[in-house]
Amino acid sequence: MPAGHIAPAKATLLQKCRAAAAERGMIHRMSLNWNPGPEPVAQKFEAAWKVFAASCAHLWANEASYQAWFAHYLIGQFGIDRVGREVIINEKYFVHSPGIGEVRPDAVVAREPGIMIPHYANSEARSSDKSGIGILKHLSVISELKVGASTAGGLQRRSILADVIKLGRLLDEHSLSAADSAAPLAYVCVLDNHHRKTFDLEALETEVREGPYHRGVRLLTISATTKPIAPVDSA
Repeated sequence: MPAGHIAPAKATLLQKCRAAAAERGMIHRMSLNWNPGPEPVAQKFEAAWKVFAASCAHLWANEASYQAWFAHYLIGQFGIDRVGREVIINEKYFVHSPGIGEVRPDAVVAREPGIMIPHYANSEARSSDKSGIGILKHLSVISELKVGASTAGGLQRRSILADVIKLGRLLDEHSLSAADSAAPLAYVCVLDNHHRKTFDLEALETEVREGPYHRGVRLLTISATTKPIAPVDSA
């Protein structure tokens, strides 16, 4: 074989290697310039909600257990360092609608990794306005969860509407304290899975949509097809 001549098989292999190297370089350049756009927060939250309902609606448990399971699916979407529970906000110092207690959203999602949600009166991170409402600037989602099977009486309309009002109050206070900051998405999630008592979700949705409630609070509802089976032993 003449000097400098490469056998056809080796030449083909060399061409493939060069082509693969060029492709890797192109992919690397694309990854450096790729911009995925804004995070689809609503899509991710609602996906977690649907998977939670599909996975847990048949289970019979207390409220704390359902909340822990829901947080698990939120962590799957957003990461463990962005999901927290029961941010504590003192309503005594609210401007729009002051109260006498504390407001605690069930589950929250931070805008960035590294969630920090200390108590509003924590001496190491004391809130400047004494309420803790400033934490909403750092949250992309605030939410409440209601599950029919968590109580003997099933879902209660008044309790659900109270959560709608609670999140609406937080959005109002946020608009007053941080008007230049985007408000978090607000969801009240309702799972109708009581084994005996069916709740009228359609009537609830109509009431929230047409009633005097904050337009920024969204109601997510699911009626479970598979519900918990009451045990024979009631102990």
